[in-house]
Amino acid sequence: MREAVCNKIKDNVSPFISDIREKTLNEAKDKFIGNNFDGMTTDEIYKLKANVELFLTQ
Repeated sequence: MREAVCNKIKDNVSPFISDIREKTLNEAKDKFIGNNFDGMTTDEIYKLKANVELFLTQ
């Protein structure tokens, strides 16, 4: 019975934890970008990354 209760709790809590993890990750990423890339959007940063990689391979 203890194992069944434990499994039920894990099944119910797991989606909640995944949701919190995803939100925290996105907030941290947005904060990092905002603090380090002078207001650039995520798309602009990916384009910058691609341009730098292209430059380095030429």
